[in-house]
This record gives sequence, structure tokens and C-alpha cells, in this order.
Amino acid sequence: MLMLKQRIWRTCVAIGSSIIGLSYAVLAVHHGFDVPGELVHAALFLAAGIALLYQTFKQQHEGSQMPGPLTSQQVAEYECAMETIGNALAARSQAIHDERSKAEPNQEVLSKLRQEQAELVLERSKISIDDVDTVRRVIANYGAQVRAQI
Repeated sequence: MLMLKQRIWRTCVAIGSSIIGLSYAVLAVHHGFDVPGELVHAALFLAAGIALLYQTFKQQHEGSQMPGPLTSQQVAEYECAMETIGNALAARSQAIHDERSKAEPNQEVLSKLRQEQAELVLERSKISIDDVDTVRRVIANYGAQVRAQI
């Protein structure tokens, strides 16, 4: 299901980029290339859209297939890791809200919290269900943080 959602999302972005590229090209030609760089922008958007469409629909290679059968332990640990990072993100969101609610919010604190949030989102995107070491590291590292905040 996730793969289908990703494919649909990529297709929408690719089509949008292609439409923007074509629109730029038509406007550039219609206005007689009065705006410098419009044709370059058109080519970039169109190329990006076509490349994304190609990547979305090219055949998957054997190495990029989903992992084989998973144990219930792997699935449980993966879900725990995702939930743990979700809780860590929620804690950062609450801290950002609390800081912004102050009469004079500390911009450095807000910046640090937002950076931590971005790092957590990146970390979450790198978790693979079949990478047991990463899953366990995430649970150990962020689990301790979440428990400390409870």
C-alpha cells in the first residue's frame, strides 16, 4: 500500500513539474523570449518531471525488492522504533509550542528544537524494517529520551 501511495505521489509531482515546464515554454515563446532564463526554467522543470516519471515507472531490479519473510519480532521492533521516533517528534513539537507561547520566545531554542525535529524526521525516513541493527539503535537511543520526558 505504501509503495502505491509513493508511486501516486511521485506521478502527481512529475506531472505537475512537466506541466509547469510546458507552461514556461509556452509563455517564453508567446512573449518572444522577453524574460531571460524562462526557457532554461522550462527545460529544467520538464526534465525533472520526465526523470521522475521514468523513475516512478521503471521496472524494479531484483536488489530493490521487498525483504523476504519477516519474523513477528522484526515487525514488532520496527513498529516500536517508528512509534518511539513519533513520540520524540511529538515531544519536540510540544517544546516548540511551549517556547512560542512565552512572552519573549528564545529564537535560539526554537531553532535548536526545529533542527532536532528535522533530524528526527530524517532518521525516521531511513529506518528499514529489515535493518535490525538500526531499528534496535533507534529504540535504544530515542526510547531513553522519550522515557526521560515522561
